[in-house]
Amino acid sequence: MKLLRKKPDLSEWVLPDVFDPEKTFTEMLQDALEQTLEVIFEDEDQQAYIHFPVLWGDTDGGGGPAISDPLTIHLALDSISSTVTFNLREALDSAVEWCAEDGSFSDELPKLSHALRELANEIDAACAKHNEGLL
Repeated sequence: MKLLRKKPDLSEWVLPDVFDPEKTFTEMLQDALEQTLEVIFEDEDQQAYIHFPVLWGDTDGGGGPAISDPLTIHLALDSISSTVTFNLREALDSAVEWCAEDGSFSDELPKLSHALRELANEIDAACAKHNEGLL
């Protein structure tokens, strides 16, 4: 994953109980990072959104240019006012390569393939249904 827009902004955050004169700076920093990650990933009031920028056509849905690979996914984290991007194909590249080379994941990848094929069929059916209504 890589940062797409805006550096994470934690200037508004208050993390209590981080300063402890009995701890080293590194320990206090680790405590602060743990609390930060807890807020980002576990706080029910924080929002994370997954966007598929291909759906926006000639933009990425966030003010940027259109994406070139439809398997690009954006993850927006409101809690840090930032968006990261990753690509499903790239995320699976190693697993697919290892499967071809030595059989790694050969029991699991077909499950993923089947689920993605089912999703593709649902997408195709929804588009066909819409197109029928246009005739």
